[in-house]
Amino acid sequence: MGTKWITQENKTKYVEAIAIAQGVVDKADATKENIDEAVQNLANATATFRGEQQDGTKVGEVVVPEVLKDLGVTLTCETKKEGVKGFSAVMQETDMDITLTTNGLTKEQQVTVAGKNVQLAKGDKASNVKQKIIEAFKGDADWKVETGRVAVTDQKAGILFTSLKPKAHVENLCTDSEEIKFTIHKDESGVLKETKGIEAIPEVKGEFEITVTNKATKTGKITVNITAEGSSLNQDINIDLEGTDDTKVISEKIYNAIKENVQLKNNFTFKNDKESSKITVTEKIGDPIKLKAVIK
Repeated sequence: MGTKWITQENKTKYVEAIAIAQGVVDKADATKENIDEAVQNLANATATFRGEQQDGTKVGEVVVPEVLKDLGVTLTCETKKEGVKGFSAVMQETDMDITLTTNGLTKEQQVTVAGKNVQLAKGDKASNVKQKIIEAFKGDADWKVETGRVAVTDQKAGILFTSLKPKAHVENLCTDSEEIKFTIHKDESGVLKETKGIEAIPEVKGEFEITVTNKATKTGKITVNITAEGSSLNQDINIDLEGTDDTKVISEKIYNAIKENVQLKNNFTFKNDKESSKITVTEKIGDPIKLKAVIK
């Protein structure tokens, strides 16, 4: 039809009036008053539209589709359960060097190691300190403690801590004293010999609910666009509708279409509750995404 003079607002009103009038006429239970009102509204919109084609103030392309893009259908998409990625626990493993500032302890003292107080004697060498710590943890429910990697001398020895339970990482396993320093062992390249402990995180599969909230007013095709914030998912689903389709029928048609989409069925499972016009979409693998379903 070419370019005409017309405001966007009145063009939209004209397009909507066509679809609404057609929908009313198609309804089996429409009254004469319903039809007369729709026809009058269409006549008013048409008069305004045609007048602006001649006298309008804004350039725009005149496009008059047969129907609205959504055919009167509306839907919502709600998050019913947030998805969470699951992680397996990682047990902490810390290789600790024991360094004495003297050739032997000059007095009795105690050190705190992983919450335990270990009593030490005057004259103890590094090897004695190591052995007393190992003895203190025999049968412990939380930690396995054994000889570490460093070569033993009078002033140096090592202990290796391994967590026996999944727990958050403990940063300061040992507390220094005036004559004893605890440091995490480094290999020849200077890398600390420690594995950080991580508690297990249980997986939660996200659950979403698509609800058809308004029936069709005209026969045609709609495109439902399904995306997910936090992922690259972006799928268009084409649905053929009849002007008599109610929300139950439409939800079933959407359900049948999305469950056959390869990308969607690889990532989700689907359940249709026809009576309530709801489609439940559940993740196969927990992920913190937000599903969206809109009519394009």
